Amino acid sequence: MLDYFIIVSNKMASGGVTKVEISEPPEQLSASAEALEFMSSVGLEELRLCLFSESLESISESGAEVGSFTVNVQSTYYEAVGRSDEKCFLVDVSSRSAVDDVPCGSSINAYISLQLETLEQNHHEFVKLKGHSLDKKTHMRRRDDQMVISRVITEGQRDLGSRPQLIGKDTAEVYGIERAIHSDDVPITWQCYFLPDGHLTSRVQVGSPVTMRIAQMPILSEPEEEDPKPVFEKKPLNWEEDAQLYSEFLERKEELMSGHETYLRRHPEMKALVGDFLQFLLLRKPDDIVTFAAEFFGPFSSARERSETFRSSTISSPFRNGSK
Repeated sequence: MLDYFIIVSNKMASGGVTKVEISEPPEQLSASAEALEFMSSVGLEELRLCLFSESLESISESGAEVGSFTVNVQSTYYEAVGRSDEKCFLVDVSSRSAVDDVPCGSSINAYISLQLETLEQNHHEFVKLKGHSLDKKTHMRRRDDQMVISRVITEGQRDLGSRPQLIGKDTAEVYGIERAIHSDDVPITWQCYFLPDGHLTSRVQVGSPVTMRIAQMPILSEPEEEDPKPVFEKKPLNWEEDAQLYSEFLERKEELMSGHETYLRRHPEMKALVGDFLQFLLLRKPDDIVTFAAEFFGPFSSARERSETFRSSTISSPFRNGSK
């Protein structure tokens, strides 16, 4: 059985109030005989069935997509300091969603041995409320026969505002962020000020007589300006004056005419059909000749579903909206 204890983490967020929880090792826990028997019965072949990758969408009651859930389990090697690489499983699970327009989510990234022991695990949870946010990170790492756990919780955000600061011979506007760690001992608070491009200009621990400041003005980083996209004006295409295009037009025209003549020679019934159409056109004199022609030749299309001839007058025409 591994021993667990929680230590203070020195990894802090760049702003907000950070709380580090410290607790005593819990009482020794022991697994039941049935659990031990089940775990020992799980072989490598069964574990290989757990290697998969899946992605799901989070859907609200109204049918809108509000987030996602992904799972990925794969075989890999775990690199430990002072030890040879160990074959294991990498489990990566993440969930992102928005509840009442509030972004929230959690993720777990863990290395699991072939004996289903946790070698290392990172757990991250966050909720971004308007005016207040919560960020919780828990890191577990196996060290010999113990499991070291560090947990950092960041709540809210402390903005110190902007103020002028003398840097060398220049005066620049800087903005400040305060961060603090609360534990069983005396709380520790830092105040840091930055230039607009992110350069740290000063850092002081509240209550300490020592202040760290930048000695001279750095070269500020400026956002790169994107070159304007070239604009190409539309030019009229005078294909009749272009020798190559006009030649291609004539070749295509001759190709189509030859194809049409070949089709008419192979289908002599087309002459009678066209004659009927012209006669019907002269009798009806329709205002819309294109729609009239589509309705006349439509029943002869091989792609159209066959129907009874005498029922065609009761079926809505596909070429007219709402007409029969």
